[in-house]
Amino acid sequence: MRFSKEDTLMVKGVAILMLLFYHLFYYEPMFLEYHVNFAPFDLQSVMKTSRVFNICVSIFLFLTVYGLYKGYEKLEQQSGHALSGRQFLWISLKRYFSLMLGYIAVFAAILIFFFWDLDLKSVYGTGFRAIYYFLMDLTGLSKFFDFPCINGSWWYLQLAILIIFCMPFLYMAFQKIGYLLVPAMILLPYVFSVEYMTDRYRYVVLFGLVFARADLFPKWSDWKIGGSKVFSCLVKTGILLVSIGISAFLRQYEGDLVTEEVTYLAEGVLAVAIILLVYYLLGAMVHLRKVTELLGKHSMNMYFGHLFFSYYFVHIRGLIFSGKHFLVIYLLQILVVLGFSVVLEFLKKLCRYQEMTNRVRMWCDQKIMS
Repeated sequence: MRFSKEDTLMVKGVAILMLLFYHLFYYEPMFLEYHVNFAPFDLQSVMKTSRVFNICVSIFLFLTVYGLYKGYEKLEQQSGHALSGRQFLWISLKRYFSLMLGYIAVFAAILIFFFWDLDLKSVYGTGFRAIYYFLMDLTGLSKFFDFPCINGSWWYLQLAILIIFCMPFLYMAFQKIGYLLVPAMILLPYVFSVEYMTDRYRYVVLFGLVFARADLFPKWSDWKIGGSKVFSCLVKTGILLVSIGISAFLRQYEGDLVTEEVTYLAEGVLAVAIILLVYYLLGAMVHLRKVTELLGKHSMNMYFGHLFFSYYFVHIRGLIFSGKHFLVIYLLQILVVLGFSVVLEFLKKLCRYQEMTNRVRMWCDQKIMS
């Protein structure tokens, strides 16, 4: 059973649900004034759980690496020859334009419809410098230069852009030296470092490359332990749950009980274990699968927009936290952010923004195949 686009959407949907929960309850001062009811759990249990759920970026990164690698393979199989440097460039540009056009649409919608709940002066300052900072933020380049950014979670753009344009080199290296790339990437930070790319997230990237190269998703699904299908399912589920438990535990104590290197490895293991668990178990649950696929389709808008509603927009945040019980608050957050995305997609179709995005993608496809 191959890892399909629908599986990708399903995993993205679960990842965005985890992210929403994390950003609501990971930091007590953010919700202290609202006197949230955590029954039947206590505050610390919910906060610890939310920090475990801080894995969305790693899951998105793994899926990006896996998807790009498989895309390269498919194009090479169709053409019967290795991709050229020009083709790699246009594939990267297609992915980059898709990402940035989605990001700019969210940015524009936030500015147009929620200007009344934004304080841009406190972010960008005033005068020419404010215009410059704003334009850098609009193009997704703020975090590359450590400039002010209207939304703290948009640092992910830096990581996404880096991996989009680095993936051709990683793919060619894997084709050239094979699994020697594994120790090379593990040792990479001791030679060259660009913070997140080579340190914290390199194991996630490495696992994405290996899963794509070795086609491990169908192999995991088809792996039989003993003669019983039920027994195999229980054992594989147990392996994944234990992996999640251990890696989540290790990640909680970064810099205290364990070294940073161990927590970076735990980050990768946790992301892979969650992806496999969702792929293996949730994939068979038809109704839940449809719900998570829907969320996955809106995951880009929800990622770029969610923190405005749970943190930056004071009035809307107050409305969300008026639910009092943490599960009601969580549900309200999901509905608000999903509702924002649905309306945004409708407006994009109405003003032909989506049509423009599709044309850009088609233009890139023509360049790739020419």
